[in-house]
Parts: sequence; C-alpha cells; structure tokens
Amino acid sequence: YWTVLSFVCYSSIRVKAPWFFIHLLLPQILLAAAFFGDFWGSPFRVRHRRLGHALAALLAVITIHHTVLLNYYHAWDPRERMVTAQTLPDYLRLQNLIGDLAFRTATGYDMPIAVQESAAWPMAWYLRDYKNWRHFGDIEARDRDKSIVIGDWNDREKIRAALGPDYVETWFPHRGWYVVDTKDMTVQKAWRWFVHHEPFNSITYSFLAVYIRKDLLANLLQAGRI
Repeated sequence: YWTVLSFVCYSSIRVKAPWFFIHLLLPQILLAAAFFGDFWGSPFRVRHRRLGHALAALLAVITIHHTVLLNYYHAWDPRERMVTAQTLPDYLRLQNLIGDLAFRTATGYDMPIAVQESAAWPMAWYLRDYKNWRHFGDIEARDRDKSIVIGDWNDREKIRAALGPDYVETWFPHRGWYVVDTKDMTVQKAWRWFVHHEPFNSITYSFLAVYIRKDLLANLLQAGRI
C-alpha cells in the first residue's frame, strides 16, 4: 500500500520533480531487498546458482550503465527524467559575458543590469553578487542607461523599441524541455531510449534576447565573448 499510495499522491502533483522518485522507490527498494534475501537463501537459487549470479550481474550492469549516462553524459540534458532544471550549459556563457563586461568596464559588481521578469530565473542566482540590477515586468525606455539588458526572445520586438538604436542584440539558449510523445513509438525507438536515452521526439527550447550597449561592445569583441 505504501508504494501505491505514494504513486497516486505524487502523480497528482502538477509539477514533477526528480526527488519525488525517492518516495516512490523507497518502499520498492525494501521489497526488492526482501525478495533477494529470500531468493538468495532459497532452494531454487541453490539449485540454479549460476542463474542467480547472472541475474544479479545483469541488474548491476544495467544500473551502472544508466547511472553513468545520467551523471557523466546527460547531466544537463532535458531528455533525462532525473534532470529537474533544464537550464542549458550555454547559459554559463552568458554569465561569463556579464562578468567579463563588468571587469573590462571597471564597474565590477556595480555594473547596471536590467533583466525582464520572465527571464529572471535562474539569472537571479547568477547575479546575486551584483548590487545594481533588478528585474522588471517589462523592459522600458528607462533601462537605456543599463550596460546590458536581458529579456525573453519572444519579446525582442518590444525590447528593441524600448531601448532604441544604441544597443546590439544577440541571443543565448535559456531552457530546454522534453515532453514524451509516444504517438510514433516503435520497438526500435523504445530500445534506443532504454539503451542510449535517445528521445522519441524533438526537444523544445527557449532563448534569451541579450542587448549590449554599442559603446561597450568593443570590450567584448576584444575578449572574444561575441
């Protein structure tokens, strides 16, 4: 009943998180331990010792294989169901760009930055040491004094109009998420997902529009950031 109730309760929660698996797996781990304890000392296992050893070895190989894929190859990959924050690795390039611009303009953590509210997470974490930044509902003309402006790519037309001609626009990947679609599922696709974690369908991405003041752009070009 523990497993069933956990599955029902956590399945009803709209937002799923990987740590929910702990509550689902804990009773199953106890059941599996009890099963293998009984199996290991059972007459069946004694008579079929090689079968028992082969089964244990197979399960160990499968567990190690998926653990290595998750932790060393797909740690940032939204196709992995154990990845909760689908912020992409390229997001760190934007963090490095901001840090480099702050250094080269000698403004440091006082560099003025504007971040659109819809683009504020997880940027708020990466800008936690900066003193002169804040996020607004929308980017407006009052933000023309900022060294760098970050907004939602889908709102770039509005942001361009608000900032005027004194900024250069570029973009950075923001998030990626994978929604499983089994409509065109085949045995081969299922097998490749199990073995290689290849997604059944395409991954959806969102992007950030980043605006840098033209008079500061030479600093970044010199550093090779753009």
